[in-house]
Amino acid sequence: MALVSSVTLMSSCSSDHHERRPPPRPTVTSPLGRVASVGSVPDMAPYWCDLVSRRALSQVTGVSGSLYEVRNAGIGEDLSMCAVKDEQRYGPLTVQWDVTGGQSEIAGRTKDVASDHPTRLPATLGTGFTVHSPSARLPYFTAAAFTCGSRDAWIEIFIRGVSPGRDATADLAGLMRVAQRRFGVLHHCRPAAASG
Repeated sequence: MALVSSVTLMSSCSSDHHERRPPPRPTVTSPLGRVASVGSVPDMAPYWCDLVSRRALSQVTGVSGSLYEVRNAGIGEDLSMCAVKDEQRYGPLTVQWDVTGGQSEIAGRTKDVASDHPTRLPATLGTGFTVHSPSARLPYFTAAAFTCGSRDAWIEIFIRGVSPGRDATADLAGLMRVAQRRFGVLHHCRPAAASG
């Protein structure tokens, strides 16, 4: 990923004296745009789809009530697809993950959402992004590739909406933080930023 660096030098002059200030640090911008801050979403049991705190989903989306989980029965323990459904056609949450192929999967996803101006996840969460894609069935989306032991893992989290007044980018990053921690618990490994 090519990074573009720009440095702006500023100097301040007055008629009485010249004040020397050190130049500001260079600003590094990636093609994904700014880096997301991590929202303060709760990380507590019980969990939807093994990875998303039920309380966090309710807090972030404002959805509660009659929810139920649907899992893809044809997928093994290394790959999962799971959704939380309600009375609407597309439920408030879908989660997918795999223990292999993280870097290539997320590189492809990044290209898919480029026109929606995704925001990079913090480096501690690996290689990934958050994005709002208005034309998608579940328009709020975060995805990350990360290592967990020897695994090149990835997780994708899609949500239908965000409660008014909440920071969707920070909340999605917070959901990813919780999901990666849970992934590590379930797979007996420690999530870390993917190398390369």
